Amino acid sequence: KSPSPLSLINNSSNSHLSTLDLSDNSFDSSIYNWLFNLTSSSSLVKLYLVGNLLTGPIPDAFGNITSLSRLSLANNQLQGVIPKSFGNLCNLKELYLRWNNFS
Repeated sequence: KSPSPLSLINNSSNSHLSTLDLSDNSFDSSIYNWLFNLTSSSSLVKLYLVGNLLTGPIPDAFGNITSLSRLSLANNQLQGVIPKSFGNLCNLKELYLRWNNFS
């Protein structure tokens, strides 16, 4: 059995991670716990989660990844509204949310 791509990235190596592209992997919303644990002490600048199976509202915890300058959650099944916590993303220059089901 092949290891999950997520198991190849561990917390000991995340402090220098600046770009994380997990697009088109059929990840569902269960990835959030792993992702927010990984990014809690990182300097992540670019995060791509395009074309996965993310559903429901965007978690407020994205607003805690304050180093982000580019975030793409496009082409998922997200819904609801953009969280107010996105106001914490002072470095954010590009945000891609198209092809979701926002109200």
